[in-house]
Amino acid sequence: MRTRGNTVLITGGSAGIGLAIAKALVAADNTVIVCGRDQSRLDGARKAVPGIFTIQCDVTRDDDLADLLKRVQSDFPQLNILINNAAVMHIYDSVENVSKPGGIDEEVRTNFLAPMKLTSMFLPVLQQQATAAIVIVSSGLAYVPVANVTVYCATKAALHAFSRALRFRLRKTGVKIFELLPPLVDTDLSRTLHMPKIRAEQVARGLLRGLKREHYEIRVGMVKPLYIFSKFVPLLAERMLNKAFSN
Repeated sequence: MRTRGNTVLITGGSAGIGLAIAKALVAADNTVIVCGRDQSRLDGARKAVPGIFTIQCDVTRDDDLADLLKRVQSDFPQLNILINNAAVMHIYDSVENVSKPGGIDEEVRTNFLAPMKLTSMFLPVLQQQATAAIVIVSSGLAYVPVANVTVYCATKAALHAFSRALRFRLRKTGVKIFELLPPLVDTDLSRTLHMPKIRAEQVARGLLRGLKREHYEIRVGMVKPLYIFSKFVPLLAERMLNKAFSN
């Protein structure tokens, strides 16, 4: 997969991993559009990464998704890469705090339903291109779940299954399906977790390497050994990761 000369749409691209990916792709001579629900953060992203295009969009709203599709079809008909990055994470004990249906709904809508809807909506656009790709940003927690981010882990595991199934379905087409699996990253999403984190820029570099080498599951940093542990000693992997997250 080429990493230059693409037209790329990144959801949740106004900060964190999405913004780091946007910066790396612009530096590699790609046209980059980022969407997010907060206009002030989008304005800040445009200042941080000159050259990007921004579109305000709440991916949990169907009318916003429809408007996003129309805007991209009109202004960027050459779109050939969709990066489903937008995510939220609520940290709480799902046994003791059972009265959080709003948080559950937000995580499922943002982390899982939105990527599936966007993928379905943008596939006809991508299939018109000579080469195209969908990148689904999941997490190392898709392999090994932890107790205090139960819903987040469930959505990322669902994305992992969705990515694999979609990759098989599209295997004879020109649309490639990549899954990016980062470890804990130093972003606003994880600011209350006091454990080792990597920089978003490292994730962006890992993505570009993975795209170029066509590694369809792009495991970054500690996710590489975590994946091996989850295969051969899954109980130990769960104990170690849950202990780390509970500190």
